[in-house]
Amino acid sequence: MGGIPASFGYWVRRRRLALDLTQESLARRVGCSPSAVKKIERDERHPSQTMADRLADALELPPDQRERFITAALGEISADRLAGTTARGEFGPVPPWLMRPQAGQQWRVVGRERELGWLQTHLSAALDGHGRVVFVTGEAGTGKTALLTAFADRACRAVPELVAVRGAGTSVGGLGDPYFPIRDAFRMLAADAHTPLQADQLTRPQAQRLSAFASTVAQMIADHGPRLLGVLVPAQTVTERLGVAVLAPALADAAPSDVPDEVNTVVHALAERRPLLVMLDDMQWSDSASAELLFHLTRTLAGARVLVVCAYRGSEVADTAVGSARRAAQSR
Repeated sequence: MGGIPASFGYWVRRRRLALDLTQESLARRVGCSPSAVKKIERDERHPSQTMADRLADALELPPDQRERFITAALGEISADRLAGTTARGEFGPVPPWLMRPQAGQQWRVVGRERELGWLQTHLSAALDGHGRVVFVTGEAGTGKTALLTAFADRACRAVPELVAVRGAGTSVGGLGDPYFPIRDAFRMLAADAHTPLQADQLTRPQAQRLSAFASTVAQMIADHGPRLLGVLVPAQTVTERLGVAVLAPALADAAPSDVPDEVNTVVHALAERRPLLVMLDDMQWSDSASAELLFHLTRTLAGARVLVVCAYRGSEVADTAVGSARRAAQSR
């Protein structure tokens, strides 16, 4: 900054760009005209109390930052007081895997327009609030991973608010590791220090959105999914994102239905803020708990802006819980 005080408008613009929003998309979130956003960013006007509240929501301010933001918006404190409010919403350090995404690379697959169009149809329905779980099947070497990667890239370019995460089963201990692919996806959502298996598939815009959304994810887990702490997301990760110590409940107090129910609640809460694309690869190696959670989601995602895409080798899961989840999804 070279010693020049940051203005409120400068901070709004910086936060907007960190969230990968245009002035038009921020205006839609706030319910105002793009010219109003432009004037605020140029410091040509201060927002009203109502607009300041809506801006705080639209810019996904964590609770402990919200009051200071609104006070600065109304001109009651200097915008310099926002200096301690990070532009992307992280309190802890940005994990290295989020700092090394592919820069602007476009992932392409050849001869898969039919499959891409099929996935786009399901995404369009999910964006309209008709959440669902869909399955991509094929044997080894048929390009399932490339298809998911290209689709995520295309979808994120077309939908600026979309947050995409990935998880994958693994043949190394995966069958005996509860929620392994789901845990990988949730850790990606929360910007955990642990490197997800699929981190190398991210593009820079996807990584920026994950980084910007991480504090919101942490807040939703703390509010709606405390049983997920220590199971899907380390409590330390949520503590770092919120700047407030959180503790995982005693596992002895958990019921078998706690994880599926709380995953559903957290996912619905997140989807109210941003549409979600969750891609789970190599699900032929998933554990039974992950497969049962998928079965649960096939019945509970209606009404949420969420698309879950699962890829697996069909010949290996016909009589497993993943196969049952697929049949359940197809019957809806």
